[in-house]
Amino acid sequence: MKIIYQNEFCSIINYICTCTDCILSQFEYQDTLSICFLRKGNFVFHIFRDELDTYTGKILINKPEYEYRVAHEHTVPDECTIVRFQESAYSYLTSFYKNSLNGFLHKPDLQSILIPSTVEIDYLHNRIFTLTTSGNNTNMEIDCLLVEFIDRIFHLSLTDETGKRLSIRHKENYLSKVERAKDYILAHFAEKITLSDIASVSCMSTFHFVRIFHYITQLTPYQYLLDARLKHAEQLLKKTDTAITDIGYLSGFNTPDHFSTAFRAKYSMAPLFFRQRKREQ
Repeated sequence: MKIIYQNEFCSIINYICTCTDCILSQFEYQDTLSICFLRKGNFVFHIFRDELDTYTGKILINKPEYEYRVAHEHTVPDECTIVRFQESAYSYLTSFYKNSLNGFLHKPDLQSILIPSTVEIDYLHNRIFTLTTSGNNTNMEIDCLLVEFIDRIFHLSLTDETGKRLSIRHKENYLSKVERAKDYILAHFAEKITLSDIASVSCMSTFHFVRIFHYITQLTPYQYLLDARLKHAEQLLKKTDTAITDIGYLSGFNTPDHFSTAFRAKYSMAPLFFRQRKREQ
């Protein structure tokens, strides 16, 4: 466990589990509000009678002041990015996100919750983790990304898929392959990549890969790629003066028309109007 970033509000921890043979851990104490973003692996979080199956595409939020246990169903070390909030931040978040996540922060009988991630949250996490581990960053940039990362999480809409569990077979055979595919997309979305390229990284046939990726993420690989490109374009529109045509190319779109059409479909406005509105806010 290593702290890779810290401010007056929270700390970011890079956690890599060194245990590969435990079935169920000893009791551990949760002393702060935390957000756990699982980068690789899988674990089952035991809190009272609840068993929260945590794997790629899931985010675990934990309240303070209770004991928990963790179970592993594989031999692959888990890798997590954990945002731990200072005690003073807990009361602020409880007030600010009073009705978020179905009122989770105000339910005394609910200590932990497992929620689905999105491509936008994956993108923000990837940027935060890259900046905090590369040494080439500014505190202001990280803080801004972190605020948006937290806000996106607390404004998620919970669905029937939120608590979905995967079979042991799917975890053993496919989780690591989907993780590799998502990492590849987030690293290369600005390039010309094909479905075959992504499937090859995952060591699966194209047809099989599309089915498995959708089953685990609830998105097609193309939807994931498109949303990653649009999230990058959104960041450039908000934070730079780069020409809109160039932003399209930098985000992986082949033509200005393709970029404009995709952006309008997602944000219900042209890129130029989006930039103007954000700067007026």
